[in-house]
Amino acid sequence: MKHAKFLILLVLFASCSSPHFKVLETDSHSGITMEGRYWRGYFDPTGSFELRITNNSNRDCKNCVIILDRKYQHTLMGLHTREKGMIKDSLFSKGEQLTIPFIEDLNNLIFFTGAPDGYIPEDIEFKCDDCDGEWKLR
Repeated sequence: MKHAKFLILLVLFASCSSPHFKVLETDSHSGITMEGRYWRGYFDPTGSFELRITNNSNRDCKNCVIILDRKYQHTLMGLHTREKGMIKDSLFSKGEQLTIPFIEDLNNLIFFTGAPDGYIPEDIEFKCDDCDGEWKLR
């Protein structure tokens, strides 16, 4: 009986998260790859997420902005990444990869004015000079 309860809890938890990075769907041909993962409670729509963005194009992208669900936006510059710490310029170089956490200990969501705590977007836009795209996180 204990094993059955454990299995039920495991299935519920697994259905509420994507603990490994997965490539997000897009119609964009910009050469930008976006991967995401998220965690949330079964009975609670809030949680945490991370984005990993890779510039596979043959050009540098400038003046990049991340837009969440067409509501909340912030420039790439000023956000914190796992690779570089705080991004200090507007250049997203070709071949560069950035992992942007929206998690408890390093929550970049605070820079997206109006976004509620624990918010997980469905659509993510990444707009730059010559490197636009839109991806689906969930």
